Amino acid sequence: MAKRFARRKERTQDIASERIVTLLSVAEAEKDMQLRDRYVSLALQVKQKYKVRVPTALRERYCKQCRTYLVPGVNCRVRLKQGKRTIACLTCRRFRRVPYSKRPAKVLKARRVR
Repeated sequence: MAKRFARRKERTQDIASERIVTLLSVAEAEKDMQLRDRYVSLALQVKQKYKVRVPTALRERYCKQCRTYLVPGVNCRVRLKQGKRTIACLTCRRFRRVPYSKRPAKVLKARRVR
């Protein structure tokens, strides 16, 4: 019984992650900003319900605070400074800083230990 439940849970999580990717790609293609925001909120509801992680590339496309789809030059500002990319949401004034290049996690852990 437990195996069947685990398989069913994996399957629902796979379907949920596919749905999240689909909703965010539809939001990218949409011209209307309200519909874009609606698709983002639906994707985040699916994420929350099924406890699925959003892929990193898609995670940077929406504001985590106000849940709006970010379009550079329209409702967000992107600045490159000191090895970091700063994404500012112009709707809620939230900043997010992302490093230019990601190093492997093992290298970062090794440097912290020393």
